[in-house]
Amino acid sequence: MNYLDIVPSYIAQIIPYEAGKPIEEVQRELNLKKVIKLASNENPLGPSPRAVEAIKKFVRKVNYYPEENAFYLRAKLSEKLGVPGENIITGNGETELISMIARSFLTPDNHAVISSQSFLMYKIAIRIAGASFTAVPLKNYTYDLQAMKEAIQPNTHLIYIANPNNPTGTYVTTRELDNFFKELPPNIIVVLDEAYYEYVLRDDYPDGIEYFRKGFPIIVLRSFSKIYGLAGMRVGYAIAYSDIIQTLNKVRSPFSTSSIGQAAATAALDDAEFIQKSIARNNEQREFVCREIKNLGFRTIPPSANFLWFESDSDASVLYSELLHRGIIIRPLRAFGFDNSLRVTIGTQRENSIFLNVLQKILKKTTKNILKKKA
Repeated sequence: MNYLDIVPSYIAQIIPYEAGKPIEEVQRELNLKKVIKLASNENPLGPSPRAVEAIKKFVRKVNYYPEENAFYLRAKLSEKLGVPGENIITGNGETELISMIARSFLTPDNHAVISSQSFLMYKIAIRIAGASFTAVPLKNYTYDLQAMKEAIQPNTHLIYIANPNNPTGTYVTTRELDNFFKELPPNIIVVLDEAYYEYVLRDDYPDGIEYFRKGFPIIVLRSFSKIYGLAGMRVGYAIAYSDIIQTLNKVRSPFSTSSIGQAAATAALDDAEFIQKSIARNNEQREFVCREIKNLGFRTIPPSANFLWFESDSDASVLYSELLHRGIIIRPLRAFGFDNSLRVTIGTQRENSIFLNVLQKILKKTTKNILKKKA
């Protein structure tokens, strides 16, 4: 028997999510000793020192199952955000929550709206649920909210919006989001993904929680994987109406957030000094990397988070491979619909300088090879 014959067609068609290559894999495959990873938008400063201490204290308790509903973490989030604990749910990273939402509110008879050039897990989650979707192209590298509203069908239940968008780093403004919610059909839930929320310091950048407070049909997603430096702990959370939270809890896997992850995330929320240091370092280095990338002749978009999108006139996959073989991991964006574009995480000053120096050497080598061919 061919067991693939019994796989539902909507599952068989899924292209698995391909994450940025880990350092260990590149070292092993290319026999490199020193590798710098600037591919997955992690915090280069590492985890919060308070989180590290919490991990150390909790490590001897890992023989016990974790707190099922993450009581203490949700209590701390409730205190920090001013949101009742019954309106908060945690998950094994944002990716689990994205999938839980699709499984809770979509069936093969339903429809969703996403962007065609955004976080790939939205599309995968919808397909796992067997639902159909419309992928709306970006406009000026930003979510086209008007076109997304026009893509709504009678059976549309979910709209996923990343703000800021990954991989372009652009964001929709408060005014744009206000207009989007006007006359939105009542049977639709907007999933607002704010994984990079803490990095965006713009006056016109909206706070998703304010829309929740105003009674809009919204699920706000946030993460401990980015500015809090806990990507390996896999902790994310969502804020929504209590009936939505209760529904999501029905499909959540038991013990989906580990005990160490809960302890680390709870402690990290109190480390204001670390957060401010991370923001300041990111702002300084983001400006530096953006300026130097432009000086090298690449097209860029003004960044708002902790990564930079840039575009090449030539095949970006070649440039990605050249960097990889020199121990620099960044993110090619063909899977996102950008054939000649790349995304680089803003690293430490040392990491950024090494990346830019190596990139410059590759460009000089490429230029020499072109001139030789012409000669």
